[in-house]
Amino acid sequence: MNQCINLSQAYTSDDTWFLARRQKYGNQRYIMNITICTLCIVSGFSLLSAFLYEFDVTSVKGFIFINIVVIPLLIFFEFVVYRNLPVFYDNIFLFREAQIIVYSDCFMFVLYVITAILNEVLDESA
Repeated sequence: MNQCINLSQAYTSDDTWFLARRQKYGNQRYIMNITICTLCIVSGFSLLSAFLYEFDVTSVKGFIFINIVVIPLLIFFEFVVYRNLPVFYDNIFLFREAQIIVYSDCFMFVLYVITAILNEVLDESA
């Protein structure tokens, strides 16, 4: 039997977090505006930093620092939403999909950090 999600049902405190914010985090227009603005700002700073480094204006690779600060914040946001998803019968596997997204983003971030560290070590040894 399918279950409907509404506030009249009895949920634990973890479940009510998501339900109380469903108008904000469940609103596609709100999420898209926040996501697009954030990605444009971060991408702009990363590109500016990369160009400044490439044309020898600065010796600091700021784009690495920007990514190491911003990516964990995005992963943390994904993790908070994932942890607060109410567990209900879903035949399209939303809960499992959110779990895979969080795990893959954490794995990609670890790979990014390892690549950045190896790049710095190889640049200094050359």
